[in-house]
Amino acid sequence: MNLRPWPMTVAFLLVMAAFVRLLTVTEGHLDGSGAALGLLVGLLALPPLTGVVWAAAGGSVYAAGVGVGPRLWYHQFASGRFVQVGALPFAVYVGGFGAAAGRRPQTPFRVMLAFAAAVGVAGLATVAVTTSGLLFGLGAAALICVTSYFADRRPVAPLPAALSEFEARSRARLTPVVLAVQRRDDAEVVRLTADVPAVPAHWTDSFLLALRAGALAETATATDAVHTLRTALTGPEDAMTPMVRTYLAIALFRAVLRDEVSPEHHASVVDEIRDRATRNAAFARSMELADVLAAQTAYLDGDWPRAIARSRRAARRQPPGHRADPYAIAALAAVANGDRSRAARYLKTARRNNPAARLVQVAATVLETPDRSDGGTALETPTSV
Repeated sequence: MNLRPWPMTVAFLLVMAAFVRLLTVTEGHLDGSGAALGLLVGLLALPPLTGVVWAAAGGSVYAAGVGVGPRLWYHQFASGRFVQVGALPFAVYVGGFGAAAGRRPQTPFRVMLAFAAAVGVAGLATVAVTTSGLLFGLGAAALICVTSYFADRRPVAPLPAALSEFEARSRARLTPVVLAVQRRDDAEVVRLTADVPAVPAHWTDSFLLALRAGALAETATATDAVHTLRTALTGPEDAMTPMVRTYLAIALFRAVLRDEVSPEHHASVVDEIRDRATRNAAFARSMELADVLAAQTAYLDGDWPRAIARSRRAARRQPPGHRADPYAIAALAAVANGDRSRAARYLKTARRNNPAARLVQVAATVLETPDRSDGGTALETPTSV
């Protein structure tokens, strides 16, 4: 979570001032275990309660989970919504961008704003007047959680959108597209994003164009995806421009693997992929795409063992049904490394995840060509990107 520092600093100072007062009125005999328990209960209970309020107010929900760290359990529904459990169960979250279909776009944001204000006032009053360690912990947790909601400066943070009907409507467009992406319905993604302006006018346009490009790479060509992303980057920068740049590096790599790059442009495209992977590393880490970019760079460098290792790691970070491309890259790297039996195992896993993925078809073609060892094929009329 990307937080503005000053709201959290103010909350910290208020909690510390209340803590000193509590020590004074209890003559130093504070129930420390009660305060710790109250803080833990509050931090665990408020996020899911916020999610319940969001959904009850008509907000869309595409994800729910508990815990952080390595994924222990994951289930995706036919709608594209999913739930998951992480290794360390001290975080609860609900994912949603805007209003559900048929609901007024700004209503859930206004309800969230009122809910956060009420909880914040209650938390502040509790830490100010209580002499109970347990209640103090609960109040402090409420103050911390609510302050973090207002301090969150990510584009998808819900509370800032409460100020604008336009912002609320823009965000409401995202959820159906995200759900289509999660259930791998690429044709539906292309359909839902058909009216997005080629040059983004808002950060949600950049987000949708990046998702559209990913779908075009499967339903059309990687070159179409590259052109979509290059055009998007001609506009002014916004909060999702790093996502567009990262997806461009991935689309260019797909174009190289699928021989959609003409020989005279091959070297410059490879250099661009490496450069974009380096410059977008920080954003890629935040989106769990760092291993994808690292696998691409290793593959282009001919470091086959590292390409395999990073592809496998990237696949493990993806939900079921979205692991085909990393395993296909691992299969191609294994072929290039001369280990065809290992490549066949990776290809089998990739097919099990998504047999229709274009990179899976590329890997299958390479494996069926016994005299090739460079992990690629050649087209008679390559297309320049």
